[in-house]
Amino acid sequence: MLHLWTVRNFKLIWIVFALALLAGCTKGGEFDKNVPPSARHIPESRADDGERRNVAILYSAGFNSLSNYLKEDIEELKSGYIPSGGRTDNVLLVFSKLPRYSGSYDEQTAPVLFRLFKDARGSVVSDTLKVWPVGTRAVDAAVVTDVLNYVRQTFPANGYGIIFSSHATGWMPEGYYSNPFDFEEGEDDFWGAPRRSFRYCEIHSEDGLPEVKSVGQEYANGKTESYEINIQDFAEAIPFKLDYLIFDACLMGGVEVAYALKDKASLVAFSQTEILAQGIAYKLAGECLLKPAVPMVQTVCADYFEQYEKQTGSYRSATISLINTDAMDALAEVCATLFEKYRSEIASLKFKQVQCFGRNVSGWDRHWFFDLRDVIVKAGASDEDLASLDAVLSEAVVYCAYTPLFLSIRINTDCGLSMYLPVAGSNYLNEFYKSSIAWNDATALVK
Repeated sequence: MLHLWTVRNFKLIWIVFALALLAGCTKGGEFDKNVPPSARHIPESRADDGERRNVAILYSAGFNSLSNYLKEDIEELKSGYIPSGGRTDNVLLVFSKLPRYSGSYDEQTAPVLFRLFKDARGSVVSDTLKVWPVGTRAVDAAVVTDVLNYVRQTFPANGYGIIFSSHATGWMPEGYYSNPFDFEEGEDDFWGAPRRSFRYCEIHSEDGLPEVKSVGQEYANGKTESYEINIQDFAEAIPFKLDYLIFDACLMGGVEVAYALKDKASLVAFSQTEILAQGIAYKLAGECLLKPAVPMVQTVCADYFEQYEKQTGSYRSATISLINTDAMDALAEVCATLFEKYRSEIASLKFKQVQCFGRNVSGWDRHWFFDLRDVIVKAGASDEDLASLDAVLSEAVVYCAYTPLFLSIRINTDCGLSMYLPVAGSNYLNEFYKSSIAWNDATALVK
């Protein structure tokens, strides 16, 4: 997420993926926010036990530089729709780990799970359900599993969904985005710059820009240590299939992330770029996800975009897409064919000519997140091959919207999914991608 101190949002028109020939996000079109996406499916693995209520969980991993923003998100959530606390009522939960005081990372705290509901007088109650031991890491895979198992056992329901809020770096190895030189051994002249480290996501190439929001991040021993969780470990930690998973976190909008989660969530919402620290429109989230019988995840995405589309200047910065994970296998099949057919062309691409979504890392002109469709276009794919890609993208991408700029990045196109471009990476990243990323197992992008 990006911390929001000087970013102003913009109003760009958003997009519906309807025509196969326009399988990238567009800047025009109408969208009925009252119609839930037809892509939503109740996971077959969930037995029909007669429950009709839904459970929404805000998983707030904020023992990091975003702590103040995540506190504000919780307060904003309380100001919106809050269900009653009866046995058959919908359930709104918050799992949170925050420092005791802003900037205080020397003293560990205890993660807590609480339920938000309205009592008979209409007052919002925060009912603590479980407290984990002091020092428990919210970004530990075992804790993710423990939280979700506890929720399912305590609140049997028709459906479950998560908003995950923290720092994030998409598919990348834990810690790499913060300190790539720690991984690129022997590369003192790596990228043509002196070897040094820099702090996670504290990237401001220009003065006055806002701050931004592996998966998650948590400080330890002050700020001398930092913990994250790789996307594949995060996916494995989810013990049952969710109706939706919304990432209020940076750079998660990649095909690698969507593919890793295809068996873990029916719908995945995320951003191809970073996210300003203000995050999603939490005041409206409860009403969208709990009030209707079918959670309106697409409306959450649209509300997020509208929040920034109304702004000016740097605050006019947003990308968002909603993915139907049922289509990910079909997309992998098409991409495997195209990656092989255009392998030499992809390997020789001038990556600066391809749409990218990440800003320069501490001033170095390196990028790791590129538009999937634009990679294939710039590789010289035929009209027939683009049509096959567009057809499956139209099934996979339920909704997509973007502003013309995200801070300093001009966004000319966004198909709703980013991807790694090996020619812009490194030997270390290529080896990690081959050994650890399920999308690569399915498509052989990196051999």
